[in-house]
Amino acid sequence: MRVGELRTAIRSSTPLDPGALIHFWHPDREGAEQAPAEFRRELALVHEDLAIVRPPPGAPLPTPRKWLVWYRKPTIRHPLCPGWLLLFVWPPDPYDPIPLDNRIFANLYMIDARRFGNGGQYFDRIVAGLERDKARKDARDKQYRQDRVRDYWESTKIKNIGAGNKFALHHDGTIVPSRGERAWTAERAAAMLPESVTRDRERRR
Repeated sequence: MRVGELRTAIRSSTPLDPGALIHFWHPDREGAEQAPAEFRRELALVHEDLAIVRPPPGAPLPTPRKWLVWYRKPTIRHPLCPGWLLLFVWPPDPYDPIPLDNRIFANLYMIDARRFGNGGQYFDRIVAGLERDKARKDARDKQYRQDRVRDYWESTKIKNIGAGNKFALHHDGTIVPSRGERAWTAERAAAMLPESVTRDRERRR
């Protein structure tokens, strides 16, 4: 062996069990678990070539068993799923298992090629929806900020309503309470006291 030459022993690996692939479990596969008969009848009303199955309990899958929604397509010749096109897995990741219900039909409607033409157009529609949602959120946040700023500036305006001299609290160039502000505060506090307390204070003075 030459200097610097490395040798690594060749390791033999066990071939992957095809049952570990979800595409292996198409509706014609022996052992695939069929959906309940009532749900299959409802699915056939949507389209006669739709089918839904899931791998059997003993399938060597790396993830929990999920329902597989298929569409019969004879032009597919792949050995894993001849004659079948996998539309989607239900429920999508990362959701926990949920029952078979109308949400599957809603999802079929959302991905219908007759509505969007192809996968690219469907993706564009999803992106456009996200952008619309973001624009609405940004508009709400902007309006909220504007409302708060307006409320603040309204609170700093000098007004001629209410008790006391409002000018004593604004624009006198001081940091600590001015003489006018102290007087206004004292007058306001006295006006809020009960009359009996005010009379008692006057007698003590």
